[in-house]
Amino acid sequence: MHKIIKTFLLGVMAGAAIALGGLLFTLVSNIGYKVIASFAFSIGLLLVCMFGFNLFTGKVGFFIEAENKKEYSLNLLIIYLGNFVGALAIGYLCFGFFSNNLAIQSTITTISDAREITGDNWWITLLGAIGCGMLVYTAVYAFKKEWPIGVRIIVLMFAVFAFVIAGFQHCIANMFYISFANGWSGMKLVNILIVTVGNIAGAILLESLTVAVKKLSNAEKGLE
Repeated sequence: MHKIIKTFLLGVMAGAAIALGGLLFTLVSNIGYKVIASFAFSIGLLLVCMFGFNLFTGKVGFFIEAENKKEYSLNLLIIYLGNFVGALAIGYLCFGFFSNNLAIQSTITTISDAREITGDNWWITLLGAIGCGMLVYTAVYAFKKEWPIGVRIIVLMFAVFAFVIAGFQHCIANMFYISFANGWSGMKLVNILIVTVGNIAGAILLESLTVAVKKLSNAEKGLE
C-alpha cells in the first residue's frame, strides 16, 4: 500500500510540474514570445526528470523493457491518475488566481478551445499526439544516458521545444490547460482520450525501434 501511495504522490508532483511548464508557456505566450514560451514549457519535464517524479508519458515509453508488465501497467494507471490530480489542482489554482486578468484569461481560453475535438480534426490531433509521445520518449531516454548533465538538459529542452512549437499535444498538459480555463466539456474529454492514446503509441513506437536496434547491435557483437 505504501508503494502505491508513493507512486501516486510522485505522479501528483509530476502533474504539478507539467502544469508549471504549461503556466510558463501561457504567461510567455501572452506577451507574444511563442519560441521562448516553447522553451519555457520544458521546465516541467526537466523538473520531472531531475527530481524523479512519475510522469505517465515519460514512463509509458519503457513498457516493452519492463520485466513485470502487469505490475508496470498498474503503476502506469496509478501514475496517470496522479498526473491528472496534479494538473487539475494547479489548473484550478491558476484559474482562481488569474480570474481577474483578462489578458491571461483570453490566452488560456484560446489554448483550451484548441483542445476541443470538432468535426474531422481528431486524426490531426492523434498524429500530433504520436509525435509528442516520440519526442517525450526521446527527451527522457536522453536524460537517462550517462552523458554530461548539460548535454542531457539541452537534448531534453530541444525535444520538448520541438513538440510544443509544432503544436503537438501532451495529455497531461491538456488536463492543465483545460482546467486553467475551466473549460471542461465532453469533446475535451474525448481530446484527452485521443491524445493519451497518441502519446502512448508514439512513445512505444520509438521504444520498439530502440529495442530493435539494441538487439541488432548485440547480435553483431556476438558475431565478431
